[in-house]
Amino acid sequence: SGQIIRNSKYTPNSEVFPFSVLGPYLASKIISEVLIEQAHNDSKIIACSLRIRAPYGYNPTVQAVIPTFIKNVREGSDIYLWGQGLRQQYFTFVEDIGLACELAFSHQSYGYYNISGNELVTMKELAEKVIQSRAGTTSKIVFMNKVDPEENVKKVIDNKLAQANFKYEPQFSLSAGFNLIHQYLDGKIYDHYELNL
Repeated sequence: SGQIIRNSKYTPNSEVFPFSVLGPYLASKIISEVLIEQAHNDSKIIACSLRIRAPYGYNPTVQAVIPTFIKNVREGSDIYLWGQGLRQQYFTFVEDIGLACELAFSHQSYGYYNISGNELVTMKELAEKVIQSRAGTTSKIVFMNKVDPEENVKKVIDNKLAQANFKYEPQFSLSAGFNLIHQYLDGKIYDHYELNL
């Protein structure tokens, strides 16, 4: 899980920096990485953990920022942002996640690796891109009178270790990912096998 390091004071976040533990779920993720390392040291078992930052894909029912924004623009509803929409982070398209899994497996990679997309965007920029992805939508950005506690947070992720060890490079821009999601929801593609990746 990319959230293992989400509150790290280090930026860009790299696999070598200390963990930031927020609750039992993330603690369980950290324990799994410790077990991977122990199994490798004791029995030479090859396994790896992918720390995937903010995944998004074709499922419109997931309660997350991108599915919510896409649902809104498809319905013509407004997109609501806290603060000034200046929080920055990376998002990772499901097809890039599949690519990372395939590459890590084919290279028999061991350890833990950051995986993310290649665009660092503010929430305002993200909302603009989602609106632009749906021609004819009447959606607009509305700033709510609520303080975003992470307004000036910049979640920079370092993918260099995955690039070096199994040649991971994200292939999909946010706009390309949104376009495929709309095609899928419009019934123009039915599964990832039709993407000809």
